[in-house]
Amino acid sequence: MVLGRAPQSAQPSEAQPRILLTVAPAPPGHIVLFWPPAILLLAIACIGAERWRAWYALMPDAARAVLAPPSWLPDPLAAIEASLFLAGLVAIVGRNFDLFRRVWRALRSDDFHHALYAVAALEALTFVTRASSLGFDYQRLSLGPFGQETGILSRRILEVALSYFTHLNGALFILFHFLAVFMLLTLSRAYLRRRDAAVTFLPFLSIATCSFAIFQFQYPGYPDVLALSLVLCAVLAELGIEALLAIIVLALLTHEALAAALLLPLLAPLPRRFWPILALPFALYFLLWAADFGFDFGAAWRAQMHYQGLSGPEAVATRPGTVLFGILAANKLLLLAIAAQLVYVARGFGAAAAARLAAPLAAVAVMCVLSYDTSRMVEVGFLTLLVSWSGCLRRWPPRFATAIAIANLLLPSLYVSPYFSRPLGIIWPPGLYSTYHLFRADTD
Repeated sequence: MVLGRAPQSAQPSEAQPRILLTVAPAPPGHIVLFWPPAILLLAIACIGAERWRAWYALMPDAARAVLAPPSWLPDPLAAIEASLFLAGLVAIVGRNFDLFRRVWRALRSDDFHHALYAVAALEALTFVTRASSLGFDYQRLSLGPFGQETGILSRRILEVALSYFTHLNGALFILFHFLAVFMLLTLSRAYLRRRDAAVTFLPFLSIATCSFAIFQFQYPGYPDVLALSLVLCAVLAELGIEALLAIIVLALLTHEALAAALLLPLLAPLPRRFWPILALPFALYFLLWAADFGFDFGAAWRAQMHYQGLSGPEAVATRPGTVLFGILAANKLLLLAIAAQLVYVARGFGAAAAARLAAPLAAVAVMCVLSYDTSRMVEVGFLTLLVSWSGCLRRWPPRFATAIAIANLLLPSLYVSPYFSRPLGIIWPPGLYSTYHLFRADTD
């Protein structure tokens, strides 16, 4: 046996096809108190202010008199929603605080150190110091996330609500974002380490230049970082059923599409007896989302899919080659690690195990069709990337692994989307990577 490498029978973590998501059952009565705050949070996120006002106007005069807010509140609905949202959030997190305590205990000082160094290095590669694109809209929303009328961004409320409650909003929203990115990198490094990978700084920085991490620097302000972190919390800690439900609800409050793409591939392999209860948060979100549109599913679908007048499927149909290039460019040379790990798992554990490990990649394909943020959407397969890189770091000769890490780091990280009429849909961010583009950046 090679020193530091366990025999195959003793290394289930390296090729674990389900990415180590485990759930302990709980008595049905144990989670009854979970649902009222969960439904409250989802209702505040999904239902716009105009709908609440319309329902209020339909109430009898006696009911409106009882529910009438104080006249001295400048925006009564926003104040009520903020108070109720905070109360619901405290209830859910408080009931499952042990989950986050276990995650915290799983972290080590070198995870924090490497994450901090990676933040500095990625900032040098991108030179971005303020929110941009939709990140700027999220920054604006952080000034008053409650009492908003129906919109796609208004439903993705958790990150902006947290920045609002911590007063790291508005001009300080960028600080909140990078603190969240620091935590994402810390959790990612801890996950690699927990899989017994040889995680020195170079291979860690190299994987951080793939889309799941570097996009958070190319276009700061998106809530993706929080959704990815919640998924890492789920795979780093042993979960009870209520803790997993809490992760699902919090992810849906962060970004509903990412929540489904990130979590469904992990939930599907769980025992079927869990499926009905784990599907309930998704069902509740869907019903509340539909209720906001008066159950006009056509209008709801058009509002979701035709953001800025273009749908993802239309963009894919127009420029399929650009979409394929964006998928390949997002993880750069570490696609080799994914391919190598899938082959290893298929040979050692069977095709079914390889299919389960590849399930997040199927979510990538779906999201890249539904959304025109191609290279960004590849991030939903980040667990397959982390598992694959950790496995290859264990098996590959150190010099070869180092060479791949260096080459991947030197290869520029690009933002690619069929929405932009540029060659291959490439957007060059500022920073050191723009050296390959003669220091010309397409974003400021």
